[in-house]
Amino acid sequence: MRKAAIMAGLVPNTREGRARLSFVTEGEASLHFCLQCGLATDAVENGDGILIVDAGGGTIDVSAYKKVSPSGRAYEEFAAPQCTLSCHFQGSIFVTKNAEAYLTEFLLGSSFALDVPIMTQRFDKATKLRFVNPEEPQFIQFGGLRDKDPQLGIRHGQLRLPGTEVAKFFEPSIQCITKSIEDQLDSSEGQISSVFLVGGFAASNWLLTNLKNTFTPRGVNVSRPDSHTNKAVADGAVSFCIDHFVQARVAKYSYGICMNTSYNSRNTEHIARGKGVFVGLDGYPRIRGAFDVILPKTAKISETQEFRRSYRLQDTDQANLRTMSTSIKCFRGTRRDPRWMDEEAALYSTLCDVEADLSNLPLKAKHSIVTNETYYEAHYDVVLSLGLTEFKAFVVWKENGVEKRSPAEMVYDPELLITDDEALI
Repeated sequence: MRKAAIMAGLVPNTREGRARLSFVTEGEASLHFCLQCGLATDAVENGDGILIVDAGGGTIDVSAYKKVSPSGRAYEEFAAPQCTLSCHFQGSIFVTKNAEAYLTEFLLGSSFALDVPIMTQRFDKATKLRFVNPEEPQFIQFGGLRDKDPQLGIRHGQLRLPGTEVAKFFEPSIQCITKSIEDQLDSSEGQISSVFLVGGFAASNWLLTNLKNTFTPRGVNVSRPDSHTNKAVADGAVSFCIDHFVQARVAKYSYGICMNTSYNSRNTEHIARGKGVFVGLDGYPRIRGAFDVILPKTAKISETQEFRRSYRLQDTDQANLRTMSTSIKCFRGTRRDPRWMDEEAALYSTLCDVEADLSNLPLKAKHSIVTNETYYEAHYDVVLSLGLTEFKAFVVWKENGVEKRSPAEMVYDPELLITDDEALI
């Protein structure tokens, strides 16, 4: 998105220009919108948790926050957001798709079969929004007064649908949203007493009624802004830029780097990967393909907090150590202790690449007992932080006792193949 903004001429392609553009998650923007609309309840003010359910056209995203400052508007995320799971692709467009599938089958072979597209469009724009009671029939206006077929329930250009059938169109989406909320309630450490419903799908009274019927008896209040729920993210993003109420966030995945680690002949995991063992310039055996976690999944991160790990590079040629580049990897699986890049390899991706100019870094000269040559060692730290809502990564090293930092340049591309660059811990 930053690249698109640069290509569109919104900001210049310089470090200062890129820094002018910041991003916020949909959940956090929606939280700002809800607070600005006055949805904060007494329970929220007392520190109970809030669930932001962003029910949009395609996906259902759930984020959890709680108030941490009794006297002000300071909140923190206290559970990793739920999104991108396959069951969460149940936004309002899927209600329309269910209606379309029903109409296609119902009108198959009739003279009105070709009207299914316009019926689907009218259902999406009108019938779906006003549906509130499965005991009452629903109507789709699609044609003129002469369009009729009593056996199909078509009179004066209107198709009559049983309310119970229309309710079935909503059922998969409502079940998905209900389960998403239940999962977050069950997995959250703190008490959650409020659910704020936003997004275009939040305008559905039938959805709101079902969620209230399910969760109100459990002591969970379900509410939504009075209007413009589909503008929650846009308006909330403006509020975020002004106020940014959220002071801490939760890491959704595990982040780290691919590295070479010391070989342990008694470790069964190391033995199983014996083909990757080699002898380093320092004479000690090492094994390739380890994943070193710098920022663990579900870790709570404040705006100023940093996570760092120390590494070193070895080479017989000093010139090869004057610049360095490392790839920050992301493990998107459910495990909280990923250790090897060959386990669930498809769930690893490159989040960003960080480069550093080490031309002024004093290098330590050492003697290699392997090649009987002189080799050099460069020591550095990889630092990760979340800042506001954007992931930042940079390299830190010391020159004559003074800490230096590389620019926090990040190249977001989760589809990049895992590269072979590795470091020594």
